[in-house]
Amino acid sequence: MPERPGMPAWLTWAMLLAIAAVEVPIYWIAFQPFHGKGSKGSDVLSGTLAISTAVLMVLLPHLAGRTVRSRAATGSIKAAVLPALALMGVWGFSSWALGDLRARLVLQHPDAVDGSQSARDFNGAESLDVQRTLADNLHLTQETVTWMFVALLFLSGGIGFLLGLLREHPYVDAYRAALERRANRFRQREEARVAGDRARSLARTAQERSAQRREAVDARVRATDNLYEAAAHAFLEGAMERSSDPAVTEAAMKLSATWPLLPRRPRPPVRPGP
Repeated sequence: MPERPGMPAWLTWAMLLAIAAVEVPIYWIAFQPFHGKGSKGSDVLSGTLAISTAVLMVLLPHLAGRTVRSRAATGSIKAAVLPALALMGVWGFSSWALGDLRARLVLQHPDAVDGSQSARDFNGAESLDVQRTLADNLHLTQETVTWMFVALLFLSGGIGFLLGLLREHPYVDAYRAALERRANRFRQREEARVAGDRARSLARTAQERSAQRREAVDARVRATDNLYEAAAHAFLEGAMERSSDPAVTEAAMKLSATWPLLPRRPRPPVRPGP
């Protein structure tokens, strides 16, 4: 039940985009006679109309299929099925009109050659007035070409409609979406817990490093004080040995009996950790 179907949502939209991209050149050629050729403005108008028409002709059946598929969902607007089917009728009429327009453009004949009167006296000169097209050579009729293009438009729109119907059942979709959201929340909670543990570990490590640095500084300060203290006592001993004055010797003996001899720097108070 938690597994999604074989066609994900991104693949569905990619197929719809591919179908619309295939139809854009056809519409662009069909709309060129209305805006003209050769100018940048006319090409922009024809291209814009072709892109919008291709998107609408593919997206409308797909949305209608999704609406029909979700009619049994709780809380869905079930009355939206009727407008969707009505729009499908408009889409069918538009497909027929566009197919007929494309067929007329394919079967149109070029302008007749205006031959002189003297040339018309020769046998077969009447064939110069009307040029045969590829459709004439293939014996294609108006109805054949029209049905061909209409069938192609129905096929592309039908694929979009079928992709809309191939969605999951609304209840199953809601169940799977709830499972995915719950799994996402569990994953976010685990990530937050791991991040919190990492932050606490870093904080404890930082406190330990700070305490070790403080102890190392205190050890160096004590070693320096002891060094100066030893130097001071050595000075007093040297003064007692080399002094000829009894008062100086007595004063040096009294000073050497005190410890520490030199004033010590007061240690800063240690702030408790967080």
